Amino acid sequence: MPRTRQRIREVRESFLRLDESNRSMAALPDPARSPAAPTPAAVTVYTLPFCGACARARALLARRAVAYDEVSGAGVADFRGQLAARTGGATVPQIVIRGVALGGADDLARLDRLGLLLPLVAGDPFPVVADRVRRTRRSLGQWIAATLAGRDDRAAPEMVRASLGADGQIQERLVGASEAANPRAVSCDDFETSRDAASRS
Repeated sequence: MPRTRQRIREVRESFLRLDESNRSMAALPDPARSPAAPTPAAVTVYTLPFCGACARARALLARRAVAYDEVSGAGVADFRGQLAARTGGATVPQIVIRGVALGGADDLARLDRLGLLLPLVAGDPFPVVADRVRRTRRSLGQWIAATLAGRDDRAAPEMVRASLGADGQIQERLVGASEAANPRAVSCDDFETSRDAASRS
């Protein structure tokens, strides 16, 4: 137990010993305009210390071997106000990819699950489109009832096309087999946002 307290104290002290330059910054640095970084990474992550969601976002980007610039708001006066003005969100982390503010750690994880993260970082033109196969999930009760009744009640796979527009909106829709062969054959107008789907149900 004493070791844990000592480690917590060490971590706390290390964050308190930030560079004076970080403490005296009047505004958030812009990685795209920084003279020290002539070629900024495609991904910028705005974070604060002791933020679990920030750690999740950094870990996901590290797992996918995506280079990113991290802008820490430690010691920056009115960090959240400046963050809201720059990205539209005042919570951390805020992820910006190729100049498009995409949201937080959950939004980054969703992009990764849908297969849109790596093509987006690689520079694919908007709209970024990815296809994936989805099966409808069954509850344990549904599976037990089907098994006891002797039915093979597995759901048929569905092809889902996800699209990310230049405005940062993720849209999903079911596609047929003929459309799945050509992901660029469908316009963004054919997509349904997840908010639209939720409002219908």
